[in-house]
Amino acid sequence: MWVKYLDSGAYKDEAAKVVEAANNNEHFKPREKQLDPEIQEERAEVLREVEGATGITFRVALEGMEANVAAFVDTGTREAYMTERVLSNKRLALHAAHHEKNHLDNSIFDIDLEEEINEDALSALLKEVGESELESVTLVEGFNELSTFKKHGRNEQSGYKDKEVPLAEKLERLAQTHLGESLLVAFDAGNLKLLLQRFELLGTILALRGQLALAA
Repeated sequence: MWVKYLDSGAYKDEAAKVVEAANNNEHFKPREKQLDPEIQEERAEVLREVEGATGITFRVALEGMEANVAAFVDTGTREAYMTERVLSNKRLALHAAHHEKNHLDNSIFDIDLEEEINEDALSALLKEVGESELESVTLVEGFNELSTFKKHGRNEQSGYKDKEVPLAEKLERLAQTHLGESLLVAFDAGNLKLLLQRFELLGTILALRGQLALAA
């Protein structure tokens, strides 16, 4: 994905120069679409706050981000990006920052159940949760956002609250009920091997329960 961005320091410097130029009735135009100086100053301050709260530095994406994307991590470079417009919403920006920090902390960016667990276990999981597939991105974002909610509070502006999080919650309840173990704990620990083992064991138990029910 192509993204036009400014590094954190450059973004803050630009905001300071815009405000200084406005105060001195001077002209400063570092980019084509210049913001109101007050808006840019406020966004730079929110950027400082979210970076202070998370301990990570965000590149500010000016163009190229999809409309529903608040922030993301480049899994290749491990660089974090924040969409500029989101900096006008401090609460959402802080939540998005915590979400991306969580990604960096657990480093789980792929949960490919189709490749990693046996077919019977996967089929049983799908049947139990009423899904035709369990996509990797759905699982990763669901568990990552569920973890973020638990650590920092639920955010109703989250794009994952309606589909991905409820699915992760359902899977977590099943694991707690049938394994006495947590999928979320394994995810938070960044232990993908353990997470996949628990998914497979859960699916296997559900498959056996289904077979016993048919035999009864």
